[in-house]
Amino acid sequence: MKKVMMFGVLLASLAVGMAGAATQQDTLMRGERIGTVSASGSTPDEVAMKLAERAMAKGASSWKITASTLDNRAWGSATLYK
Repeated sequence: MKKVMMFGVLLASLAVGMAGAATQQDTLMRGERIGTVSASGSTPDEVAMKLAERAMAKGASSWKITASTLDNRAWGSATLYK
């Protein structure tokens, strides 16, 4: 039983360490996170274009689209990096 608990603790610590490494790598690759933007439109291409325009207007050097939906209208959000 004690070995099972130790194995669980080891797995949990590995998961936390990997998540931290992924966040650090994302920061190094993209730069400092400076905010988010969102937009809606009639097509996904229109939303992507609006997100890019808003990101550049806020001074972002890069951005990552983090969410999008398409029902009657398209919608999306992006995280901005400098």
